[in-house]
Amino acid sequence: MLDVIGIMKQLCAPIRDTWLVQLERKCRSGSQITDEKQILDFIIEILQELFSILRLMKLDMANYHIQTIKPTLLQNSIEYERGFFFFFFFFLKVIKINFQIQ
Repeated sequence: MLDVIGIMKQLCAPIRDTWLVQLERKCRSGSQITDEKQILDFIIEILQELFSILRLMKLDMANYHIQTIKPTLLQNSIEYERGFFFFFFFFLKVIKINFQIQ
């Protein structure tokens, strides 16, 4: 578990470091638990926290990619919309002609 947290610390945004350090401390403190039920509950709790941080890291990555491609999207959006609307109105015109013929 500590290996996974170490890899996550290398890959995550700096804002997530404090959560991962807390999770790492929590993992280390769990080595003192001896009761089997408590161990299972502890592992489940750690995994839930781990996956919640992973979800946030996934959102961080998506936001980063959106910010990265934003200038390209803005440059190409006018041409894309123009082409889409041309196709859409052409398609409507063809449908209208087909309905008038029938």
